[in-house]
Amino acid sequence: MINQMRADLYRQFHTLGYYLVVLATIALSALIVGFKSVGGVMIQTDTTNLDKLASKSWTAIESLQAATLSSSLLVYLYIGLFVILIGYEFSQKTYKNTLLSGISRLQFIFAKYVTLVVDMLVLIFIYYLTALAVNGLAGRSLGENLGTLLGNTATESLTIAFFISAVFSLAIVLLVATGSNVIASVFIALWPILIGVIEALTQWNWLKYFDVTGAAENIALGTLKVDALWPYLGTCIGLVLLSLVGSAAVIRHREL
Repeated sequence: MINQMRADLYRQFHTLGYYLVVLATIALSALIVGFKSVGGVMIQTDTTNLDKLASKSWTAIESLQAATLSSSLLVYLYIGLFVILIGYEFSQKTYKNTLLSGISRLQFIFAKYVTLVVDMLVLIFIYYLTALAVNGLAGRSLGENLGTLLGNTATESLTIAFFISAVFSLAIVLLVATGSNVIASVFIALWPILIGVIEALTQWNWLKYFDVTGAAENIALGTLKVDALWPYLGTCIGLVLLSLVGSAAVIRHREL
C-alpha cells in the first residue's frame, strides 16, 4: 500500500496539472484576502453577515474567516487533483496492472483516498498560510497572537480537508462503477449545490450533516463550535468507510 502511495505521489509531482492546482489555490486565497472579497457556494447564507465582514477593518482573523467562507470553491479546484490521482487509472483501466502486483482491492482504494486527503490537507494549509501572508503584506494586524492563529489554521485545514474528502470518496464509487471521469467530476461539482438547495426547500434538518460547504460556512461565522463538530465528523467517517468498502466491492464485481 505504501508503494502504491509513493507511485501516486511520484506521478503527481511529474504532472503539470498538479502545480496548476497549487497555483490556483494560492491565487484564490490571495484574491480573497487582497481584495476583501468573499465567494463560494452559499445557498442559505445570511448576506448581512457577509456585508458586516466586508465593511470591517480586517485583521488576520477576518482574513481567515473570509478564506473559510470561500472554501467551498476548493471543491471545484481539487477536481483536477481527483482526476490526476484516481481518475486517470480508472478511466484508462490501468488499475488492473496494479492489482496484479498483489495489493488487495481495499488497500488499493484506501491508498488512493489517503494520498488524496494528504494532498488536500497540505494544499488547504497553504491556502490559509497564503491568507495570513497576504494579510501581512497588506499591512493589516494579526488581531490575535500568531500561535493561536496557526493552531486555528491547522484545525480548520484538517476539518475542511476531511469534509471535502467525504464528497470525493462518494465520487470514487461512481468513478469505479462507470469508469467515467466526467460523471464523477460532475457529481463532485453538483453535490454542494444540490444538498444546499434540497435542504433549503425541504427544511430537513438532518441534511446539514451532509452539507460540507454549509458546515465550513458555519465554522467561519462562529455558529458551529468545535465541540459540536462530532455529528458532522461521524457522518463523514461513515460516508468514507461505506464508499471505500463499496468501491472495493464494485471493482470485485466488475472483474467477475
